[in-house]
Amino acid sequence: MEDQIRLFEMVKYKISNQLRLVDEIGELLDLSKESAYRRIRGEKLLSFAEWKKICENYHLSIDGIINYKSDKGVLFQYSPVDISNIDSYVACLKRLLDFMEVIASSNDEKKLVFSALDIPFYHFCNDPDLAFFKLFLWNDTLNSRATSFEKFRDNLPQNEILDIYEQIYHAYVRIPSVEVWTEQTIDIFLREFVFYFETVRFENKDTALFLLNKFLTLIESLKNYADLGYKDQNREIPFWLYSCSVDLENSFMLTRNGNKIHCVLNLYAISRIFTDNDSLCSETGKWIDSLISKSILISGDGAFKERLKFFYAVIKKVEVLIEKVSLS
Repeated sequence: MEDQIRLFEMVKYKISNQLRLVDEIGELLDLSKESAYRRIRGEKLLSFAEWKKICENYHLSIDGIINYKSDKGVLFQYSPVDISNIDSYVACLKRLLDFMEVIASSNDEKKLVFSALDIPFYHFCNDPDLAFFKLFLWNDTLNSRATSFEKFRDNLPQNEILDIYEQIYHAYVRIPSVEVWTEQTIDIFLREFVFYFETVRFENKDTALFLLNKFLTLIESLKNYADLGYKDQNREIPFWLYSCSVDLENSFMLTRNGNKIHCVLNLYAISRIFTDNDSLCSETGKWIDSLISKSILISGDGAFKERLKFFYAVIKKVEVLIEKVSLS
């Protein structure tokens, strides 16, 4: 019975706040409201066919529900992305949006916690040109298609993708965040950029300079968050930025929504796997806490000097590259 209660908790976590769980389950299983309530409350056991139907509809693992506290293995949720099929990528974005929107719309205590080996994807969602460039990188890496960035960008269904990017970013800015960066966090993007510039994957230099200046704006936006210590001018959504002096090794995101914790791991840049396994989430939380203990808080009113040093070093890297591209 405990497993059945947990199943419905996970379903409730996945559905829109505008939808009632009893209505969703009643419609899915063709049940009256009272019959749906009895199953949700645990007064009536689900049949195996009902379990299967619910799990398939909400992309849940029966094993994951039954063994979520197991220390013998970790079960992840993963949906493959065919980057050569733009519809597959759009579907991936929509799943990410649904996940983020549930947290952003929650009235419970919520938080995002990042170890940022690379720049968290959510920052790119605020600038479509940079987000399209990241998509171009992923496409080229996975499919090795020799085309220019400009041609790739122009062939995208931009309006649909831009709308989802905007919604993802809007969800991100409504959730308090802890982000652990190093001065090397931007280096992955800069190395990728240099490779594609030197292999002549831009049709003209102006496009390359345009993207680098956009990237500089992204860093300055991050600095604005850090200066304020909040994501919003009303100082309602806290933003904690830490500068870490040790290698981060991995990019993780922990999401907290009330008593629900998920660990999100990046896979080859574009895909993500999710788990709510207690052991892994707890260990990841301890690891990030350990990183924070070796870091300096550079956001908010009391960290001006360290914040200035951090952003000076980061911005200088971008400016040096802009000058190099300009003179090439």
